[in-house]
Amino acid sequence: MNKEDVRFRIADKRLINIVQQLRLIGVIYFHKIIMKLAFISRPDENEKAVLSSYFGKRRAEHVVPFLKEQRKKNSGTFNKAELQKKKEFVLNLCYFIEELIASCWQENQEMIKDEFLRELYLPYSIYEKG
Repeated sequence: MNKEDVRFRIADKRLINIVQQLRLIGVIYFHKIIMKLAFISRPDENEKAVLSSYFGKRRAEHVVPFLKEQRKKNSGTFNKAELQKKKEFVLNLCYFIEELIASCWQENQEMIKDEFLRELYLPYSIYEKG
């Protein structure tokens, strides 16, 4: 750590809790996108933005075609029943993410209304839920 670095220790347990919840939601959301791209369909614009935020724009431009090729291979490798199970898994992840977002909103509604927390970069807007 050099002299110009500034680090903060977060002492507010409520803030630690919301950051952990948002991190969990983000990780599950990211995995849902990867599963969707590898087995079901192309990404929408929001999913491309999420991939860019995780991988960086240049690397994301390589990840999407790679997953498209994987999707083509998977459609020939798995039978329809197996692909249907994977689609159901992705759909269940979507429902789970929605439940986590709603729960996070309910639990942290007052904190999320704070302007600082509203400016956290998220691939979704939990403060619009509820």
